[in-house]
Amino acid sequence: MAIYGTQGNDTLLGTASGDWIYGYPAGTGFPDEETGNDSLRGGEGSDRLYGGGGNDTLRGDAGYDRLYGGAGNDVLQDGGTGLDAFDGGDGDDLFLVSGSGNDTFLGGAGDDTLRLEADVTWSRLILDSAAGVETLDLRAGTLRGTSGNDTIDLSGVESVAWGGRAIEMAAGNNTFIGHAGADTVLTSGGTAKFTGGAGNDTLRAEGSLVEFDGGAGDDLLLLSGYGWNDTILGGAGQDTVRLTGAADRHNLIFDAASSIEVVSRAGLALTGTAYSDTFDFSGLTKFGDTGPRIDMGAGNDSYRGWSGDDKVSGGSGTDTLIGGAGNDILDGGSSSDTMVGGAGNDRYVVDRASDLVDERDGSGLDTVASAVSFSLAPSASLRGAVENLVLTGTAAIDGAGNGLDNRISGNVAANALSGGAGSDTLIGGAGNDRLDGGSGIDLMIGGKGNDTYVIDGDTITIDDSIDRVIERPGEGVDLVLAYTNVRLAANVEKLVLRGEAVAGWGNGLANSITGNAEANQLWGEGGNDRINGQTGHDTISGGTGNDTLSGSAGDDRLSGGAGRDQLAGGTGQDRLTGNADADSFLFAEALRGGNADHITDFSRGEGDRILLARDIFTGLGAGQLDTAEFHLGTAASGAGAQIVYDRDSGRLWFDADGAGGAAKALIATLDNHAHLSADDIFLV
Repeated sequence: MAIYGTQGNDTLLGTASGDWIYGYPAGTGFPDEETGNDSLRGGEGSDRLYGGGGNDTLRGDAGYDRLYGGAGNDVLQDGGTGLDAFDGGDGDDLFLVSGSGNDTFLGGAGDDTLRLEADVTWSRLILDSAAGVETLDLRAGTLRGTSGNDTIDLSGVESVAWGGRAIEMAAGNNTFIGHAGADTVLTSGGTAKFTGGAGNDTLRAEGSLVEFDGGAGDDLLLLSGYGWNDTILGGAGQDTVRLTGAADRHNLIFDAASSIEVVSRAGLALTGTAYSDTFDFSGLTKFGDTGPRIDMGAGNDSYRGWSGDDKVSGGSGTDTLIGGAGNDILDGGSSSDTMVGGAGNDRYVVDRASDLVDERDGSGLDTVASAVSFSLAPSASLRGAVENLVLTGTAAIDGAGNGLDNRISGNVAANALSGGAGSDTLIGGAGNDRLDGGSGIDLMIGGKGNDTYVIDGDTITIDDSIDRVIERPGEGVDLVLAYTNVRLAANVEKLVLRGEAVAGWGNGLANSITGNAEANQLWGEGGNDRINGQTGHDTISGGTGNDTLSGSAGDDRLSGGAGRDQLAGGTGQDRLTGNADADSFLFAEALRGGNADHITDFSRGEGDRILLARDIFTGLGAGQLDTAEFHLGTAASGAGAQIVYDRDSGRLWFDADGAGGAAKALIATLDNHAHLSADDIFLV
């Protein structure tokens, strides 16, 4: 039905059918200049309302209505749900919408406004430059998308009155194009394609695949939930991506071309997927408050870090992790991974021999933390120069340094640590460790366990600014293998000399000190020491304590020092000095011409004794020598084995057959011609 008004101010109401209602007389066409301020209401049905000239009010009500304001400042109102079409015509028009449906708007000339009077749900809203709508007012209603594929285009709008609200786009493949000002959009699921325009825009994407182009302005993108192959361009301005809640993403590219400057969240944690993910943050200037924690997940992943501190775990795939500038922690995970630290003090976590650490382009003080045996020397596992090595896990593995000043730490198991060239620090930890500083001025700390120290180069002392060994009380029975002059540090028990003619000193403990094949000088210092010169013409001093000294092969000089000492010259022509207290002189080698010793200070008054090995001095009784087996003079008397002592010369012999035809053998010469009796000699 067609309903016409007059040239005055008309109020026209349509029927339940689809009406055509005109605010001017029939037959006048569309006289914008001749009609009044009309009020037209369509009622039910799909109506068409024509306001004509004047400031008209058009209400479509139910149905799919078309409202034409014509000239004047008109108010066009949908009045309910339906796919309505609004054409404001000339003038400053106001579109009032309260019902859902994909309405279309054409503002025409003038400054036109679309105002939501309630929450509405649309799948399509086009307010581009052709629509001619200058203002969008959301203060009284929220614009929501559907669960389908929605498109919202505000590119022609000059201003939006948000009223603290956001445009909410639900699941589906959604497209949003913003206006020149600040836009705020929330998506949940599906695909979010966002073009922000010139303002400071905000997009909140929950579980969405994001195609974000912020355009000019300081834009904010909030990401949460699972995302796949996001494309993010910040455009001009200081742009920020903020990760909220659990943010699992497949690909995130924040390189220089993305123009994203900041990714933020306190305690930021970001997780990849089970697929091959790519994260590139090389264009960022800020990444969280304290730097990110990244778990790339399963798959063969690629990570490129930002200019700050990255903490990245590759997961179970074959990953490539590039830290960039900053102090990065790179953990490739359980497969064969490549880790590139770049500048900064980086830490590489290695768990397979096939992992590759690349520090060729880096700087700073870097560390490899390895659960397998690892060397800091250039190899298939390491390119460039890394300073520090930490062994992890519980396996008995080894660690080696390079030409730098290395710090190498063991784990709880038995480790072999070697420093190589440079002034190195080796820390054994728990376990029976072997520490070899190599050349340079090294510091070795064994920790718990029975540790072995290998010393090369300069003399080892406790306090000097050269090689040092540090061992704390109660941390095992420890050994130093020395190729140079060495003094045992506190709490180290054993010393073995290697290589050339070098000297060794004990400490206040009960030390075990062993020489090498050359002429050594060995001092026990304090404690009840056991010192063995081995081969070579050695000089051995027990120091204080009840010491056991053995010259072994070579012509040795043994001095017991204070304490009840035992001195055994060995196979050479040795010089034995007991010094103070009751000392014992042991003869346990077969008597041959040329191996008789000299005892310089035998004293019965101090309780000195001579000990003879029963397997060498056969025929004599066990224990204290029987008086019948001892004879003063130069020859034996009577049958049977005898010990013969000539005080005038100080010579002490063993005659295996007494007065028989066999010659006696010289045991030693007592240089001080001491008084001697059978009471001073014992068979042991």
